[in-house]
Amino acid sequence: MGVIGAIRALHPERVRFWGLLIAAAAFWILVLRPDSWGGPASYIVVSGDSMQPTYQQGDLVFALDRPSYGVGDVIVYPIPAGEVGAGKLIVHRIQAQADDQRLIVKGDNREVSDIWRPTPESVTGKVLLHVPSLGSLLIALRAPFGWALFAGVVTYFVLTTLIREDPPATVDRSSGESPDPSNRQPVRVALIEGLDRVAGNIRRALIPRPRFTRSGPPPN
Repeated sequence: MGVIGAIRALHPERVRFWGLLIAAAAFWILVLRPDSWGGPASYIVVSGDSMQPTYQQGDLVFALDRPSYGVGDVIVYPIPAGEVGAGKLIVHRIQAQADDQRLIVKGDNREVSDIWRPTPESVTGKVLLHVPSLGSLLIALRAPFGWALFAGVVTYFVLTTLIREDPPATVDRSSGESPDPSNRQPVRVALIEGLDRVAGNIRRALIPRPRFTRSGPPPN
């Protein structure tokens, strides 16, 4: 039947679903992929009060690499190598540009500018979006229970989209016979088995493992 014929034979809702999924994956790769994976985006959880009231602790900010940066932009840049906290990302606002083209940056809640002056090339990106308190939620999801809950929610939505009633059988005009519905059973069985495995993983994550401690006199 060929690839085109196979695509045409799919149910329209499933075609739309997979089309949107592929488009979303392409958009994520090109625009939203983190810089740690070679992408142009940065996701930072705000820590501290240096950017209040603009950002609060626990907010999530999204920054994107830009060809240039200007006064007033909130940028993300790393602490230079050799300094205390090297590599840690700072989210502050550009105040001016020095004669040597380095950027003078400062937190909105600070009286003096930062001791570091990043170059435009070292800037990770410009903040384009922030979501209040989402960073705190993501940190909580790093715990085993949080990951189990997140995986369960994602699995639920994916499987409720894929496991649904099969579309009504259509009659083959050439033969006058309806397609055999049993041909679709292997896919349904595989999805149900996958759901069982996911449920087992979640159950193991939620049930804490026993911890054993050594008994004996306390150390001197």
